[in-house]
Amino acid sequence: TNSVTGEVTVEGIQVVSASFEVDMTTITSDEPKRDAQFASRIMDTLNFPTSTFVLDTPIALADGVGTQATTHTARGTLTLRGTSKPVDVTVVSTLRNGQVVVAGEIEIVFAEWGIPNPSIPGISTEDRGILEFNLVLER
Repeated sequence: TNSVTGEVTVEGIQVVSASFEVDMTTITSDEPKRDAQFASRIMDTLNFPTSTFVLDTPIALADGVGTQATTHTARGTLTLRGTSKPVDVTVVSTLRNGQVVVAGEIEIVFAEWGIPNPSIPGISTEDRGILEFNLVLER
């Protein structure tokens, strides 16, 4: 989805705060039946329409951001389906066309977040999934 809002505050060479909100009602795939399961039984977007990440610990940056990818750990609080938990996320950032592009992923064990296993009769899934994100930051 492109329905992500947020802000990042940089002071000197530190990210001192960051927060992002995702409109979960806008997440779609190439399969309408999967989307219906995701929105209702799995993520219950009627009751939990947004998910959030809030940075809890500042991130020290190298002097300046260059075109070379840099890797950092973002420690924060992730909220999914109404459950908030502390997480460490490895993020890779790159400067591209005057924008900072940040990518990362985190493994989500469904039961730890109160998310029902997405398996349905005839289709089995793992008890976990990968939450991937790509953010484009600009002033």
